[in-house]
Amino acid sequence: MSNNIFLYNIHENFPHHISFLVVSILSVLSGLLIGWDREKLNKPAGFRTFALVALGATTFTLISILIKEGDPSRIISQVVTGIGFIGAGAVFKAGKTIKGITTAAGIWVTAAMGCVFGLGYILFGVCISLLILMLLIAYSLFEMKLFGACSLSSTKVIFKESGGKNKLLLQEILFEKGLKLDEFNFENSESGQILQIRHCNRHADHQLFLYEFSKLDFVSEITMQHGESEAKI
Repeated sequence: MSNNIFLYNIHENFPHHISFLVVSILSVLSGLLIGWDREKLNKPAGFRTFALVALGATTFTLISILIKEGDPSRIISQVVTGIGFIGAGAVFKAGKTIKGITTAAGIWVTAAMGCVFGLGYILFGVCISLLILMLLIAYSLFEMKLFGACSLSSTKVIFKESGGKNKLLLQEILFEKGLKLDEFNFENSESGQILQIRHCNRHADHQLFLYEFSKLDFVSEITMQHGESEAKI
């Protein structure tokens, strides 16, 4: 056993059938812990994504340990390359703003954490997972301190219906952006179908559905009302 507890390697002190199982479980738990922060903020990637990324990176690293010939480090390098494609899927453009970079970075560093677990450095891996979580929570607290608590507004969306398909599409977008059933409702009117939404107008992440709606050709009008003021988008 190494004298350095921080770099204690479980593979060197336990049979592989035990150490492999332990690092896999720890990797998944750490991924779930990081994903919890993303999930509660309604980010594109949540519990399952981060847990699977962590487990995948750990599994590939364990495979590299089992390889007896060739250069095992090539598998880890491919994990680094491949995770970029998953991270890229979390990044998108909302108007003039780029969204999802923090989530993509979180996926990238979670994969690195999974590799550390796979190599057997369990304490090192746990410390990395806690650091990731601390950074994500610190950002959320900073955002709340900078912009304050949520301030609710009401947005009215007038759209044309097409056999119920458009309504389902709007509802799907709202669910993807983290809104719940009790935060919106549909109504009928002479000017068309109306979608009423109650949401935060202070934090940009809580208004991403507006960008999605603005691209839909069957949406004819979007009006946001906050207090006594009203503005068309």
